[in-house]
Amino acid sequence: VFSAAAVRHRLRITFRPRRIATRYLWLLAVCAVVGFCLAAVPGRRRMSAILMTMALVVVLSVAIRRELWPIAVFGLVFSGISYSLAMIIGSLAWPEFMALLRAENLWGPVVAGVPLEEIVWAFLFGPSWALVMALVVDARIVPTGE
Repeated sequence: VFSAAAVRHRLRITFRPRRIATRYLWLLAVCAVVGFCLAAVPGRRRMSAILMTMALVVVLSVAIRRELWPIAVFGLVFSGISYSLAMIIGSLAWPEFMALLRAENLWGPVVAGVPLEEIVWAFLFGPSWALVMALVVDARIVPTGE
């Protein structure tokens, strides 16, 4: 909604509960299968497989429905910045928090006390979730006058 407003358009959705549930379950199943297949590659960390799956969702969603790019951009910026800042502030306030993450799934580099993959996750989660939901509800970005 915010991303459509940012480009002086509005978001039109189709609310059909059965269709929404069906699309959601199909997309969830496809993403799960892709994620499990990517995680099954020897030597690949689970977090890397999750990030690759989210990136694939973003690329394919925008390729299928090019008009949804503002949703992807807004999700990327808003989610990436807000979640990363929350993690940085959290790691400063509670340094032991990062020790809760499973080290075997981490890449190694840390930015302001936060593992790099957490920051990458933040920037991929916003657009991937927003685009999946846009596809599920058949969202259309239309000019404000329509």
